[in-house]
Amino acid sequence: MQIDKTLLFRFISNSYSFAIKIPISFRFSYIAFALFVLSGLHSSCIFNIKNENVVIVNETLNVSEILSASINEMQELNSFHFKSTGTISAAENLLLTQIQGDIIKPNYMSLQINGSYSSGLVFKTRLISHDGKSSILNPLNKKWEPVSETFNPTEFFAPHKGISQIMSELYDIQISSPDSSDNYYQLNGILDSASLNNLLGEIPKQSHIKVVLSIGKKNKLLYRAKLNGKFAESKPNNDLFIDITKHNQPVKIEIPIIE
Repeated sequence: MQIDKTLLFRFISNSYSFAIKIPISFRFSYIAFALFVLSGLHSSCIFNIKNENVVIVNETLNVSEILSASINEMQELNSFHFKSTGTISAAENLLLTQIQGDIIKPNYMSLQINGSYSSGLVFKTRLISHDGKSSILNPLNKKWEPVSETFNPTEFFAPHKGISQIMSELYDIQISSPDSSDNYYQLNGILDSASLNNLLGEIPKQSHIKVVLSIGKKNKLLYRAKLNGKFAESKPNNDLFIDITKHNQPVKIEIPIIE
């Protein structure tokens, strides 16, 4: 059988044409796909960068919002349990190492106080204050007595005022990365020494006090304040921890009978 050369040429040409078109089309599709993926990655990078910027901006805004909300919550408290751990000077030759107890606004306190004299003698006592009157438990005879003028922590110790003062006068505030439990915001800042007058009385003058506040994420209440500075003339810089618990839980303070 004789095949027409013209038809055979067309058949072969068409076959080669088809074979050539497939790879070219395939290459074009691959290039287009690659460009699409690269474009997507570029857009994703831009999106992530923008998101990071938004997070940074929001984080900056949240610092003041968190602190403001916490100040409001703490000012609304009627009662709480207070504990300070660290060496502070209460009077000449008298250091306090721990104070803890219940506080009821505006002027009710029931405290346990640990301290030491410059001679090295340590002591533990209790102090109850109500309506400006204070009684202290004599550690020797275990009897309640009126507080003497030489040792009266209530002259400088007003935790409900002192805590609000610490929070409202904090500056250069930054938020640190969340802890492992992820239950608290941690705000780092600086205080002037005078900002501690209602909590520690007069302390040695210094350029600044470093502060770390731990604020509950759910309720915006303050749970801990860590202060670093010089709180007693005879001691070097040290950490002072203030823990706040039992926010607004019912508290009963019994007034002692003085014999």
